[in-house]
Amino acid sequence: DKINKIRNNLFALILSIIVFLIFLEIIFRVFFPVTDALYIGDQNLGSKFIPNKSGINVIPGKKTDVKFNSEGFRDLNHEVNNPLNKYRIAFIGDSYVASLQVDFEETFTQLLAKKLDKDYSRKFEIFNFGIPSYSTAQEYFAYKYYAEKYKPDLVYLFVFTNDPYDNCLPDGTKPTYYIKNNSVMLREFHPKYPNKFLIFIADNFKTS
Repeated sequence: DKINKIRNNLFALILSIIVFLIFLEIIFRVFFPVTDALYIGDQNLGSKFIPNKSGINVIPGKKTDVKFNSEGFRDLNHEVNNPLNKYRIAFIGDSYVASLQVDFEETFTQLLAKKLDKDYSRKFEIFNFGIPSYSTAQEYFAYKYYAEKYKPDLVYLFVFTNDPYDNCLPDGTKPTYYIKNNSVMLREFHPKYPNKFLIFIADNFKTS
C-alpha cells in the first residue's frame, strides 16, 4: 500500500508538471512569442538561413512568418537554367534585403517581381540573396557561390555604412580580411553549426 501510494503521488506530480508546462507553453506562444532558430553555419559565407526552414521572426510589436528556400535564402526556389530567357535581377545585401520584419509577399523583391510580371508577363525573374548583418565580403561570396550560377543580367548590391568596416573585424566564424606585406589576405574562419537537438528544442518548446 505504501509503495502504491508513493507511485500514485509520483504519477500525480509528473502529470501536474506536464500540465503546467503545457499551460506555460501556450502562454508563451500566445503572449510572449520568441524568434525561432533561423541561422546555420556555411563554409563559404560564415552563416545563412537554415535551408527549407519555416518559422517566426519576432520584433517588438510584430511577429512575422518566415520561410527560406533550399539554398538558405528568403526567396523562392529557382532553376539554374533559364529556358524562358528571362531577364534575371539579383539583390544582394543584409537585413534590408532579407526584410524579416515583413511578410514574404511584402518584401520589396517580391513586390517588384509581381509588378514586373504584371507589366511584362514572364520576362523578368527576381532573386533575393539577403542575410542580416552581412559584410561586403560575405555579400561577395554570396554572389560567387550562390548567385553567379544563375547568370543574373543585373545585380544590385545593398551596402550600409558599417558593411565595409565589418570586413576588417577579426571574427573566427565568418570571412574577414587583413593586410600583410601590402596584400589583402582572407582570415581563416570556422562557421558555427548549431546542435540539431538544440534547434529542435528551441523551435518546438518556446519555454526553453
